[in-house]
Amino acid sequence: MEQEKEDREGQVNGRGKAKHTINWEKFGDRLRERRIEIGWSQEQLGDKANISANTISDLERARHIPSANTFTSVVTALGWDPDAAIHEL
Repeated sequence: MEQEKEDREGQVNGRGKAKHTINWEKFGDRLRERRIEIGWSQEQLGDKANISANTISDLERARHIPSANTFTSVVTALGWDPDAAIHEL
């Protein structure tokens, strides 16, 4: 139960790695910036990441904390290394 609470608060814990807190508002801002730099709409990014445009919108506004799979799909679609993204945030 405690782990679930920490995960919702933005804790990331990889196999044997120290936890790192992600600033989800910063993630949303960077996500939007990268998407716009590429010239994609939310729908186009959603298509590339296999998620809905509504989810992209929610991520950009920090209204949704993504699962590890969603996080990886979105950042990879944008050409952003997931490990680098975690440490940048």
